[in-house]
Parts: sequence; C-alpha cells; structure tokens
Amino acid sequence: MMEFWEGWEWVCILISLISVLGTAIVIMAAKLFSLKELEQNAKAELTFAISTVLIVLFLVLAVNFADSLAAEFAKESSRIIFGREMHAKNFWEVSKLYMNNIYECYLLSEKILVAIDAPVSTIARLNFSALMFDSVSAYSFGIMHDFIANILGLLYYFKWGYKLMIKTVDFFFYIGFPILFPTGVALRAFPPTRGTGAYLMAFSIGIYFIFPVAYLLAVGVMQSPFFCPAFSLKFVPLLLDQCEIEDQNIFGLVFSWVMGNLEFINVFFKEFIPGILRELCLNLCIFPFVALMITFSFVNSGSSLFGANIPEVGRGLVKLI
Repeated sequence: MMEFWEGWEWVCILISLISVLGTAIVIMAAKLFSLKELEQNAKAELTFAISTVLIVLFLVLAVNFADSLAAEFAKESSRIIFGREMHAKNFWEVSKLYMNNIYECYLLSEKILVAIDAPVSTIARLNFSALMFDSVSAYSFGIMHDFIANILGLLYYFKWGYKLMIKTVDFFFYIGFPILFPTGVALRAFPPTRGTGAYLMAFSIGIYFIFPVAYLLAVGVMQSPFFCPAFSLKFVPLLLDQCEIEDQNIFGLVFSWVMGNLEFINVFFKEFIPGILRELCLNLCIFPFVALMITFSFVNSGSSLFGANIPEVGRGLVKLI
C-alpha cells in the first residue's frame, strides 16, 4: 500500500497525459477522414484534457508543499502543546497527534472512574440486618454508583465516536485517496463521467487537506491548546489504618477505602470531571463536526472548479449537511 501511496502522483500524471494523447489521436483521425463535427468535439475535449494535466500538476505541487508545511508545523506546535518535538508527515497526522493527547486523557479518566466505582458499587450492593429490623443498604453509595455509570456512558460515547471518526478518515486518507484521486482523474477524461470524476477529485482533496486543516483551525480559533486536567492528578488509593477499623468484614474494608480517598473523590468530581467532559465534547465532537461541514462545503463548491456540473447532486449534498 505504501508503494502505491508514494507513486500516486505519477499515476495521476500518466492518466492525464494518456487522455491528452488519446484526444490528439482522435483529432488527427478526424482530419484524416474529414470528419469536421468529430474534429470540433475532439478539440473541445482536448481543452478539458489539457486542463486536467494542469490541475493534476498543480495539485501534486500543492500536496507536496502542504506535507512539508505540515512537518514544520508539527515540530513547532508540538513544542508548545506537548512540551517535546514530534514529527508528522501531513496535516492529518498532526491532527491525530492532538486527538491522541485527548484520547489519553479519556483513558486516564476512565481508569480513575473505574477505580472509584469498584468499591463504591460493592458497598452499594451490600444489605445487612441491624438489630433485628429490616435490612439496611448503603443507599447514598448507590446514587454515587449511578452517577459514575452515567459519566462512564458519556466517556464511552466519546470513545466510540472518536474511533469511528479516526478509522473512517484513515481509510479515505491512506487507502481511498491513492485510489479515488487517480480514479477521479481518469473519469474526468471522459464526457459522460466528467462530473463524477470532478466530485471524486474534490472529495479526495477535501479529506486529505481541508478536513485536518479545518479541524486545527477550529481548535486554534475557538480555544487554547487542550491540556487534560487529569494529567495533573496522581491517584494513589489509600486505606485507613487497620487498627481504626472496628468491623473487619467487607463493609468495613470498603468503607475505609472510601473514607481514605474521600478528599480526592470530591476534588475529582467537582473540579476535574466538568472540565474533562467539556474538553472531550469540544475536541472530539464539536470541532470535527465543524471541520466536516467545511469539508463538504468545499466538496460541493470545489467540484465545479474541477469541471463538475451536477447541480442536483450539489443540492442534495447541502441537504445532507
């Protein structure tokens, strides 16, 4: 796959040159057999074929320039955001470096929540008799368990949304682009499929360049670089002194764990969880959606730049957005 990826430029240039050569042969054949109408149509198609070559050459230069710019941008921005120099070959990899930092925040927050929920859920399920009366349960711990379960549900939603977005864009970026863009160039060479080819070219450029750049711009314009609040936490579970525990059964052990970590639990839920959920929602839901809107807008308007003239598809794409 990487060999094909590295040679996509030559594939596109070769396809566009073949279309020019084929059109020139048709013109010569039309002159040879005195087919004026065919000659005129072939000359018109030659203009499109030459424009395809120019577009492909321009896009090849633009993509190479964007990749070199992304490499420099990754070095400079990583020193500010991550405190160390990181390398990336293109803007999508730069975006993934930033998103992976957010995903690590999710993983750390999930581990802390699961560590807190384990003893809380245990004590919430306990029932015991007190002085021959009805059974007594730790009802307040059940409320806390439900609260943690709701937060974990939100985090799981962000997790799967993030993975779906990453895998989808990775597919179109690393597999779809080397296939879709040359296919779009080939389809643009023929009048019946010129609109489809232009849409494929615009979609490929949108996924390759517009989506990651729009995401990075949304992050840069709407907020400061993300820093996970949980990274500053060092959660070391504590237990009360065993001599202070009057009841040595499971209830006493779990209760001692909760009381020993009560200060950390209060700080984590009151100060850190709201900030973590807000940042995850912005960086993994809102900003990618904004970037997707900009990308589809580019595909809708940029396809006409590449020669598409299918207004019904354009209107349908706008309605889909």
